[in-house]
Amino acid sequence: MTIDNHKYVVMKRYNWDLFLAGLEHLGVSESQLPRLIDDAVIIRRQDVFAPPALAAYANAIQTALAIHVDSGSYVPGVDEEPESVKHLKEIADYFHEQSELAYADSARKIPD
Repeated sequence: MTIDNHKYVVMKRYNWDLFLAGLEHLGVSESQLPRLIDDAVIIRRQDVFAPPALAAYANAIQTALAIHVDSGSYVPGVDEEPESVKHLKEIADYFHEQSELAYADSARKIPD
């Protein structure tokens, strides 16, 4: 499984409202409209707090992996790596990479 950066589309509420108004104007029914996701949190890499927040998220996943190993449910180098472990490593790597990209961006700002 790979992390899909194109899984979701994010836009500001004002632009979303304009988009919906345009669809409604074209006669698109409510059941055909894109569905809002109300449990998402957006951290933009340009956010001044993003680098440590993204690194902390990646490190939290690494901690979960360590607990998985410490519990004895999986022994690296002995047991075949479970898909759940592979997936968690992939997610941790993804957020670590996002943290590095955020640290490299020198034009950070307070979130809006």
